[in-house]
Amino acid sequence: MYKKRAARWLLGLLFSGVLVSILGIGVVAASATSVPKYGGTLTVALTSTIETMDPQKSVMHPFNRSANFTIWEPLIRYVGGEQMYKPLLAESWEFTDPQTLVFHLRRGVKFHDGSEFDAEDVKFTIERMQDPETACPNAAFVEMIDEVIPMDRYTVQLRLSEPYGGILTNLDYVVMLSKESPPSPDSPPIGTGPFRFVEWVPGDHLTLERFPDYWQEGLPYLDRLIFKPIPDEQTRIANLEADVVQFLPEITPEQIPRIQQNKDLKIIEGSPGTMLRVLIFVTDVPPMDNLLVRRAVAHAIDREGFVEAVLYGIGTPSENIYSPANPYCNPNTAHAHPYDLETARRLFEEAGYPEQFPEEAYPLRVTVPAGNTVLEKAAVLLQSSLRKIGIECKIEKYDVPTWLRLRESRPMLITYYSYAGVDPSIIL
Repeated sequence: MYKKRAARWLLGLLFSGVLVSILGIGVVAASATSVPKYGGTLTVALTSTIETMDPQKSVMHPFNRSANFTIWEPLIRYVGGEQMYKPLLAESWEFTDPQTLVFHLRRGVKFHDGSEFDAEDVKFTIERMQDPETACPNAAFVEMIDEVIPMDRYTVQLRLSEPYGGILTNLDYVVMLSKESPPSPDSPPIGTGPFRFVEWVPGDHLTLERFPDYWQEGLPYLDRLIFKPIPDEQTRIANLEADVVQFLPEITPEQIPRIQQNKDLKIIEGSPGTMLRVLIFVTDVPPMDNLLVRRAVAHAIDREGFVEAVLYGIGTPSENIYSPANPYCNPNTAHAHPYDLETARRLFEEAGYPEQFPEEAYPLRVTVPAGNTVLEKAAVLLQSSLRKIGIECKIEKYDVPTWLRLRESRPMLITYYSYAGVDPSIIL
């Protein structure tokens, strides 16, 4: 594994590992699921605002569900449900040896500025992503690439520092940039995707329009895409019911009955076992720098209660980052920290809690992104669980951009992450 970055987070596999049984639950207007027709505008409601138009500087789901795979595209697409890789900007590829991967690029692909995509763009993209000045939060996806060598205009070689089986899956997350028009606050974003940038009003909307020179003939169908951040779920659903928006990328489980009663709406389910709701410990911040405290919290979590009370039964308790249905899941790790309040109390006492911790470390702080009702409920459940063993914790809610900035300094965070397919490297 690559250890160039300090592992400041312990994926305690605690709170969850509560493993939700579907990648996501989206809702679309039923009329939008008929036979595709050309033309029209689709308005999509996002759970929070988009914070940047630079694909190498965002890790937020609203960005990934809007601009990232509509404006830009990667070399290949990893289709998780089918566990296979499909050509995109690269027509084919092969390993010439365990540390050398060669891509043969698609010819005639145009960027939105009219320039042609080629091997130099691949080199520029990967090297910019690796550059510390870029401060790319996903730089780990390409840190095993030692060198990018354009062999000719449409052939590029990647030299790896060592054999790495997850490189193809990693590259699914690396969208190609234009060396001629790199991301800049002073210019519109340029990619090869099916939609090109029209307007971004931070906090209000992002508008994209059909790219007429898109390389996949006949696509896209829509003329225009509009993404609107609507943090409150009830407001999002009301806008969907009123046809102000036509698609919600996600809903919380408690909203399923309401959606099912509306014949004009249709629920879309993702792949089973590809989303985790999880409690993350920042291990160098008191009191989570103490192993006994982390173990105590793990035993204080009622995962089955979480699935029933928060996820309305749509989920599977787990203590592993892999789904129990995943062939890479180790069944021996399934019950490492069973719900056991007596054990939790004993471990806290052994840790000298709370007397031996700094005053600022008590009450415990649990940080969640505001507006995410599932995660807010998860925090309340954790607070209630710890109170049963005499431990008080304070719930802190922040808007998503602030939460992202603070997350490496908070001792406990409740969040979720999703992944496509079963490739163990990308999940880890």
